[in-house]
Amino acid sequence: MDRLAVTSHQDVLLGEGKRAMTTDLHQRLVEDLAGKGLLDNPRLRAAFQAIHREHFLPAVELERVYHDDAVTTQTGPGGMTTSSSSQPSIMALMLAQLDPQPGDRVLEIGAGTGYNAALLAYLVGPSGQVTTIDIDPATTQAAQANLDRAGVRVDANQVAEVELRTGDGWLGAADRAPFDRIQATVGVWDLAPAWADQLTPAGTLVAPLWLRAGVHVTAAFTRPTGDARLRSRQVAGCDFVRLRGPHAGPADIVEVQPGLLATVDHVDDAQLALLRRLLATTPVREAALPIPKGMGWFARLALDEPDALQLLTPGDENEELRGLFDPTPTNPGLALVLEKERQLAGFGDQASLSRLRAHLNRGESINFHELTIEAIPTDAPTAEAAPGHGWVLTRPSYRFLVTKR
Repeated sequence: MDRLAVTSHQDVLLGEGKRAMTTDLHQRLVEDLAGKGLLDNPRLRAAFQAIHREHFLPAVELERVYHDDAVTTQTGPGGMTTSSSSQPSIMALMLAQLDPQPGDRVLEIGAGTGYNAALLAYLVGPSGQVTTIDIDPATTQAAQANLDRAGVRVDANQVAEVELRTGDGWLGAADRAPFDRIQATVGVWDLAPAWADQLTPAGTLVAPLWLRAGVHVTAAFTRPTGDARLRSRQVAGCDFVRLRGPHAGPADIVEVQPGLLATVDHVDDAQLALLRRLLATTPVREAALPIPKGMGWFARLALDEPDALQLLTPGDENEELRGLFDPTPTNPGLALVLEKERQLAGFGDQASLSRLRAHLNRGESINFHELTIEAIPTDAPTAEAAPGHGWVLTRPSYRFLVTKR
């Protein structure tokens, strides 16, 4: 047997081995999502079974592709993620919230790798329609290549037509409206009026909504008959790359120093300089009270205290520090929970440390599933008072009433 034949035979064997490994890893991911209760809908499970993630992450190792994690595909200043393939469990959660039906017309804001669009195309079937918009032409071009690689075509599979567009998703796609389902796969600070205008009266809008510093929830909104407001029917915690473009809202992630980012509601250059100076000082440290697991305690802190912040190091092994930052020029202060060391650290004025300690003493926390969010157009004729057990967040297009059931 000549060398060419041997090489060809080895290639066939290696190809078969890779296919077997891919099948096994893919099946494990599906079973993992099902084990978490995320694929109870048989149609959703069939979609994840039919659409293989490796087609949308061709340059990524298979073990990572089929791990239940987000995969960064594009970064910006400071290593900040600007595009990614979302964590499959979050994708399954949001698709369950959206609940697309066969024949539905769906608008997706944020193309990502095209993986979510492919799942949507499977769920709505050949009689449905999927329109995906992204502001970055490089992203839409790559997503189209991935969809082609995966063979997502109406004539080849029982899937919907997928139209990829480059443009500002904030404006929707009026020429393709109305939509039965609209899904934002980018984090948003506000909701676009165009989305509500282009949604059918009985439609569902799902969006990852930025509440306060680093606190994101994915909410499924529906509209009561004859009402301009949107009301959530399900809320869950999440974390998403933010919308880009003129409607992105204030900067939420800023580079404090190389390798260190901060998530904040708002910070200007002078306040950022104060934060840097505080971090260069020696903090007062004290033993921390028992810190509840998860994001619930910080979510409550952030809703109660507009100057809550998180510090984090980007990358797969990022470490997050959460606390309060008071940018008062005369008496600035910073207080952080050091979870690994089980300590509190106070920089500058110690008032922030006292406030953080008091919050931990009260033991207040939030379960995202217990939240209800009403989105009321800001030009609505009547003002809404803050409920006794909730919060009001005012944005340019909507005023959000967040309440705890």
